[in-house]
Amino acid sequence: MLRGVAQAAHAKLPRRRFARGVSDYWRIARHFAARELAERFLGSFSGAAWALFAPVLQLLVLMLVFGTILKVRLPDADPRAFLPFLVAGLWPWVAFSEALGRGMSAIVERSALISKVALPRSALVLAPVLASFALHGIGFVAVLAAIRALGYPVDLAGLPLALLYWPLLAAFAFGLSLFLATIRVFVPDAAHVVPQLVTLWFYLTPIFYPLAIVPAALHGAVQANPATAYASLFRHALTDETLAIAPALATATFAAALALALGAFVFKRAARHFEDFL
Repeated sequence: MLRGVAQAAHAKLPRRRFARGVSDYWRIARHFAARELAERFLGSFSGAAWALFAPVLQLLVLMLVFGTILKVRLPDADPRAFLPFLVAGLWPWVAFSEALGRGMSAIVERSALISKVALPRSALVLAPVLASFALHGIGFVAVLAAIRALGYPVDLAGLPLALLYWPLLAAFAFGLSLFLATIRVFVPDAAHVVPQLVTLWFYLTPIFYPLAIVPAALHGAVQANPATAYASLFRHALTDETLAIAPALATATFAAALALALGAFVFKRAARHFEDFL
């Protein structure tokens, strides 16, 4: 009987170690995410005020440029529908692109720490991703509430669904950031090339324009773009845009899983050589 109890306790040890390892990993990632937010926005009153004011300022600029000057409208839709359409696609992209940029530089920027402290290096990449999505998630909710209060057609009842897509997009960003952070260590010029590629990706994604105006010959390529699936999911949740949810959600989920698998594989294989190039 005692032998059986001992065997059962021994079998539980790997699970306990795994759970403790996951807990420690998230604790480290959250610590550095909070530290990054503090360094960027909470070091002074002006920084904290800017963190709150920036989404409102961006909203005012969007309303002026697209609503008043360009008078952009969606085909066969309420003239006021364009701003919610734009916000629902643009804010997730802003969080995503910032997470990529900061995640890509995380290892290089923390190189002194890596050489002195033994810690899971991928957590250093996760930290700026968490910080970016936390910050812009708050801004996203604030802007949606603001434009709804101004009378624009936003379905706030879909906000809980949209917030469920938020961590899925963050997972996609984290996977790509692991890959890009690895490339950045070995190819310093990636810091200049990748932002240009992300900008190109942005314009190839229907964020400022609806998919309906894309030429039929390009529909397949645009719909295969994972960023299109994410933008469509957010818009379906928050506006009256129709969408076949299953294919879009499958594309978004597959993209996140593939990015995580590829990023983790490349990062793990290359991490042992980081100190030689930092």
